[in-house]
Amino acid sequence: MRVTLSPDYPRWARAAALTFQMIYQQPVRYEYHQITPPVLLIVGAEDHVVPLGQYAKPEDAARLGDFTELSAAAARDIPRATRMVIPDCGHIPHLEHPSQFLAEFLPFLAS
Repeated sequence: MRVTLSPDYPRWARAAALTFQMIYQQPVRYEYHQITPPVLLIVGAEDHVVPLGQYAKPEDAARLGDFTELSAAAARDIPRATRMVIPDCGHIPHLEHPSQFLAEFLPFLAS
């Protein structure tokens, strides 16, 4: 809520809106093979967050948000990807399990 009180709120709101617009209107999954720098994917094993997922039909909702499988597929498609799944973790690994997150992230940055 603090961001709404900031003078930067209009800029933040526009960036957030453009991000969600991209997610829904411009899927980039088919372009993963073009990513050339090293990539580290860190996901929570229990992450099933899907923006606006509550509006999906039940049969569609059942297949959404399996980030363990989605990250495995992404790691196969991104040429220099490394994947780390943090057990007992949801959507925000760097806040939920900061020591495990940093144990993977800092060496990746150093490399």
